[in-house]
Amino acid sequence: MIKAYSEYREKNNIKQNTIKYEVEQLETFLAFVAERHEKSLESFEITPSDIRAYLDFQKNVKNVKDNTLKRKLSVIRQYFHFLWKSGKLPYDFMPKFEYKFNVPEKTGFTNYQDLETKIESVLMDSRLILNDKLYFMFAMIGIKMKDIEALKLEHLKDQGDHIVLLFTNSNNYVVEQRFDNLIEIGVLLQAMERSMFRDHDILVGSTNQKEPNYIRSNLKEIYNRLESVLSQPFKGEEIRLSYIHYLYKVKGMTIEEMSEALGTSIASMASTLKVVLERYKHIDYNKATN
Repeated sequence: MIKAYSEYREKNNIKQNTIKYEVEQLETFLAFVAERHEKSLESFEITPSDIRAYLDFQKNVKNVKDNTLKRKLSVIRQYFHFLWKSGKLPYDFMPKFEYKFNVPEKTGFTNYQDLETKIESVLMDSRLILNDKLYFMFAMIGIKMKDIEALKLEHLKDQGDHIVLLFTNSNNYVVEQRFDNLIEIGVLLQAMERSMFRDHDILVGSTNQKEPNYIRSNLKEIYNRLESVLSQPFKGEEIRLSYIHYLYKVKGMTIEEMSEALGTSIASMASTLKVVLERYKHIDYNKATN
């Protein structure tokens, strides 16, 4: 069944590295259950007590930290949900399964609506270089760093009164974003002009074509400059999650609409939204300030 699960995850556009990790975790879990019962069990024979015993063993014998333990349980939950969906289990008991972790809950710190009011001032700030501004713009619409790194001149289309960004992301989804703001258009036109006169057409990069992963190599400096201008922390993934929360809570977008806008599967967006709603539950958009 692990092979079938792997194929199922692949069809849902899950990254190969993630699938490999999940398969390794499931093989370890099933080997533990087989050793515990001195025989291999069918999926429907595995009980909550087996899962609890496995987690206790990992924690108390293998000294696995709770953060890692939580990820292991998440994989097992995914697997049992797949078994239930594919008719291999009469019911999925995992939604009711609980295990106590000593892991502090992550709390989002960005009010996206408040940050959105600062976009124009950030893009006009002379303390930032063009690459800082480009990264800021693309991060603010939920594009992941690895996709920002891959953006090229060909992905921008100047339509006169607006510019369209159109590209296929790392999840193999087509993403289309429109820029109407004159200041944003000005920044993008600078990037387009620069790309025309370089040996390469990567939008966010140095003039040196051989330098790989400009953003990754300079991320600390980019964040430092942005945080100095914003007077608040700025982290790409944090911005992406706060953006999803804003789209759902303020813009009223559905999961389907958000998955299309950000270029991800509906299942992945639903999972992310669950995390986002918990992490940003303290955000009050009525108190956003300029």
